[in-house]
Amino acid sequence: MNKKLLWVMLSLGIYACQDKEDSITISEPNQTKSKMTVLGKKLQNPFSVKNMQKAYQNIKTGKAGARVAVEDVEIKATHLYLKFKPQNDAELMKLKQDTTLKFFTRPIDYEIAVAGDYYHDPS
Repeated sequence: MNKKLLWVMLSLGIYACQDKEDSITISEPNQTKSKMTVLGKKLQNPFSVKNMQKAYQNIKTGKAGARVAVEDVEIKATHLYLKFKPQNDAELMKLKQDTTLKFFTRPIDYEIAVAGDYYHDPS
């Protein structure tokens, strides 16, 4: 029995020490193509001062469904919607250092006709 066990162990040892080439399977790269976001029609800003004043008047006069005792309030803009066009990475990094700014990679005042992976500004 010991001879058989020795023979099996020796065979396994020799087999394990043999040089084997690892078979490397080269798979095709994932060929999913990126799709560009396409914008639809331009939207009106529902949060414009004009629209807010109109909504306020509807609440005040009861056109919104219920009469509410509301005092007169001056409605004014609190935020700006700006388009930045940095010319290089240094300008982009300078903008990103300002933590009070909120950035979007596409215009937010347009419908999205086709949702994609990226947006290219045509201007």
